[in-house]
Amino acid sequence: MERLTVEEYKQVELEILMKVDKICRENNINYFLFAGTLIGAVRHNGFIPWDDDIDISMLRKDYDKLAAIIQKGNYGLNFIRIEENPDTIYPYGKICDQTTEIKEKNFKEVAGYGVFIDVFPFDYLPENERERVRLKKKYFRMYQLLTHSSRTGYVKTDSIITNIKRNFAFNFSKLFSTKKIITKMNADFIKLNERKSNFVGLAWAYAWLLEDYQSVSEVTFEGHIFWAPKNPDRVLKTHFGDYMKLPPESERVLKHTLVCYKK
Repeated sequence: MERLTVEEYKQVELEILMKVDKICRENNINYFLFAGTLIGAVRHNGFIPWDDDIDISMLRKDYDKLAAIIQKGNYGLNFIRIEENPDTIYPYGKICDQTTEIKEKNFKEVAGYGVFIDVFPFDYLPENERERVRLKKKYFRMYQLLTHSSRTGYVKTDSIITNIKRNFAFNFSKLFSTKKIITKMNADFIKLNERKSNFVGLAWAYAWLLEDYQSVSEVTFEGHIFWAPKNPDRVLKTHFGDYMKLPPESERVLKHTLVCYKK
């Protein structure tokens, strides 16, 4: 198999996003560029130069609809999520290219895992801020446990203390099933949607105003038009502060840890 360069990898990612954009426009599904991808679109009109990820988000109902369409269609894509893929190690979706294959050191293998874009389903979150904070702490701990349980080994550093902590976390996590952790998290997140509110997001990470995710705006990313939240500036400032300010040069480093091959 032929190994992809970082630039080739990013090109396949962009092609996946273009396919997803077309599917969503044709099927009345709202999606939104998310996190670093949204920052890249607003600040750089494309990838952040030292980044190689593409992330999108959407409300849970659209997430389910998109998954069903891709799984039934002939798009050359795999939609990986816990509902249909019990071996997944992620509490969110990944849309993967079928012509490529990814090997990720120290992590369990997932069937159908190729060049991907991440898809984060947004759920309704409590109106009360203290309740949102409580949920975030609870599910972030579960997310950390999940990360350790999905590993086949831990990454060693030059720090003895860090290695001891990582070794303990790795071995402790083996008391828990990766599948059961994700299944529990996913079921809890779905249940959140029984009570509508003015906030949506990821229970273990971020919360945003629902009004910014009820309609789309348009942004340019790598020469193409994609959808973003209604108010990208407010969304980005909420959790990234002055997102237009570049990080120190020492932090502008590509953290590409995947090895990807053309089948």
